[in-house]
This record gives sequence, structure tokens and C-alpha cells, in this order.
Amino acid sequence: MKQGNFIIAACKKGVNNVSKKWNNYRIKNKRISIISNNCWGGYMYQSCNLKYQSPFIGLFLFAPDYIQLLKNLDYYLSQDITFITRKQSKYADLIIEEYPIGMLGEGIEIHFLHYKSNEEAAEKWKQRVKRIDLNNLIVKFCDRDLSTPEYIKEFDTLNYKNKVCFTAKPFPELESVIQLKECENDKEVSLEWYHSTKYYDFIARANAIGK
Repeated sequence: MKQGNFIIAACKKGVNNVSKKWNNYRIKNKRISIISNNCWGGYMYQSCNLKYQSPFIGLFLFAPDYIQLLKNLDYYLSQDITFITRKQSKYADLIIEEYPIGMLGEGIEIHFLHYKSNEEAAEKWKQRVKRIDLNNLIVKFCDRDLSTPEYIKEFDTLNYKNKVCFTAKPFPELESVIQLKECENDKEVSLEWYHSTKYYDFIARANAIGK
């Protein structure tokens, strides 16, 4: 790495660390549990230097399974997680990488995209599921991974007080939906962990819930 690039990288890292420390100071509700269909929740915890209070870290769910899970969250979180092979997945034709695939209850697939083995995924899931506070939740969805307008509308009706859905297209009639205008010309959102911070104040929402 050239000296100039090294200095730039070091400066960016320093700014990022300062930002995390400031966010950690600002967020008072440090035990907020995030239920997320993808890595967005993990980024929110990391941005505030918080311990993960949820097992929905480094993984994703396809929209049909995610909505089904949210309909009976208590039940599915109480189930032992098992594992299947890529060929056994109902989404096998859509999977292009090898990673652990967990199962909860009757067919809810958890795609542990950023885990190396079933054992690692199971260990982290079991540790973190114990930390969830169902009375201290933010529930997040988006228009990726087989999501449809129907699933987005169904998400909006679910009985969660603090929920948010990020989309590329506007849904002005739905209270929980926030359009990421940077993605308005795309089929679905991308870099939502970055773009969403312009429209959704995670820290303020978490603090309001914790009062």
C-alpha cells in the first residue's frame, strides 16, 4: 500500500472509531434487540459498539420465510435449530455460495451467509437468542430476497410497534415503509445499512423504546 493510501485508510479508521464511540455514548438503550431479515441489524450494533442482543447477525432470510417467522416469533425462537444441505433448501436454485443453512420449526430457513460451519452458526445462534428482549424490539424488513409488494404490505400489518421496511419504490400508504431515494431507479435497495441512516435515526428510535 502506498504511503498516501495508508494515511487515508488510517484517517478513515480513526474517524470511524470516533463515530462509534460517540454513538455508543448517545445510545442509552444498549439492550435493544433487532430482528432483521439481513445484515442491517449487525451494522447498527457495530455502528454503536454494542454487544449483539439478537441472533440475526451475519445472516439473511428469504422474504416468504421471514414474514412467516414474524407471524409467530415466540414459537420459532423457542425451537432448536437444525441444519440442511444446499440441495435440500427450497431456495437451492437461488444459492450461489456454500454456507450453513439452518432450519427452525416447519421450514423456516436461516441462511448463515457469513459463517464457516454449522457448528459455528449453531453456537452463535444459541448464545444470542437468549439475549433477545421481546419487549425491547426493532423489527426491520426490506424489498430484497424474493420480497414482493404483497409481503411488504403484510409486514406493515404485523403487530410490532417498532418496525421499519426499506424499499426502492415508494409505498406512501404504508406507515412502516421508508423509501431509500438513492435506490429509486433500482429494483430493490442496496447498501441499506448506509443509505438508511439518512432517513431513519436508529439511535433515537432505540432510545425512545427504552424509556
